[in-house]
Amino acid sequence: LTADLLIQGVQCAACTWLIEHTLAKSAGVESIAVNPVTTRAELCWDPQRAHLAELLQTIENLGYMPVPFTEQEAQLATEKEKRVTLRRLLVAGLGMMQVVSYAIAMYAGAFQGMDPDIQEFFRLISLIVATPIILYSGAPFFTGAWRNIRSLHMGMDVPVALAIGAAWTASVWNTFAGSGEVYFDSATMFVFFLSGTRYLEAAGRHRAFDLTHALAQHIPCTATRLAKNGREEVGVMELEPGDTVLVAQGSAFPADGQLRDDMAQIDEAMLTGESVPVRRRAGDTVVAGTVNTGAAVRICVDKIGADTVIAQIGRLSTQAGNEKPRLAQITDRIAAVFVTAVILTAALTGLFWWQTDSSRAFEIVLTVLV
Repeated sequence: LTADLLIQGVQCAACTWLIEHTLAKSAGVESIAVNPVTTRAELCWDPQRAHLAELLQTIENLGYMPVPFTEQEAQLATEKEKRVTLRRLLVAGLGMMQVVSYAIAMYAGAFQGMDPDIQEFFRLISLIVATPIILYSGAPFFTGAWRNIRSLHMGMDVPVALAIGAAWTASVWNTFAGSGEVYFDSATMFVFFLSGTRYLEAAGRHRAFDLTHALAQHIPCTATRLAKNGREEVGVMELEPGDTVLVAQGSAFPADGQLRDDMAQIDEAMLTGESVPVRRRAGDTVVAGTVNTGAAVRICVDKIGADTVIAQIGRLSTQAGNEKPRLAQITDRIAAVFVTAVILTAALTGLFWWQTDSSRAFEIVLTVLV
């Protein structure tokens, strides 16, 4: 059996790798392909060996929310992600500017001299402003890191969360201890720039999603069916092969069919890219989604819904998007090794500097992580 799912919470290619890698090990799963652009997944499984509910629970245990894919659900998820991502970016940007202004004052004071009470005030106010940025705007990185650690998969969120968390924790400690350096400006700038890349990535995915599903938007929701008792407005999904449908001027054809009238002017730009309408005669095939630019015409329905040409193009587009190129597959395999190497390098560097000059160990380890 095959299920078409929308995976909510997917933010990057590493998320899709984690879902695919985990489900591929589950008994009964024949194939799983998650498109990181549209966050749409195609799950094929053997119902004799596994239940869909168990497989969905496996995805949910990873920290993602699988729901049946529908155009409406996908649109709602996209709009929600846009709002949340932009809000996190704005909070990080506004707060970062404040924290950096305090840091510049403290840097100037380090050279020109600053009263200890004023320096303590700047540290405390930096702590107050930076903390919401770390906890709110930086939340996706900590969530992703915890998800990776729990699944024993080292993703890029792990060193990012370690760097941000360590910088903020050390800064808080040094603020109340009254000695040492604070890194509130570095931590907030790190969160802001990474949130900016996440926002750009999400915007790119949303544009790609809109393009991928733009074809489906060409098909109208209702159609005028000609019955024995006259005209009736019906939903497109209620049409059946053999029905006669009247398509008004300027309206899109609701289904694939055969033209019944002698002459028609049809805009087929959505298929061919040609903006000039073409002439079609009685008996010619018309395709759902193309637009009748001439007088009202009648067609005899041949194919509806998933059998139409436009639906087949959509399926091919989705299938192409789910197929990963060889380079992407290689990247998926080495990503976990790379992150593990970074963390081990940071640990070994810290051990070396702790024995050489313990006062510099923390900032050097933090530099390696960043």
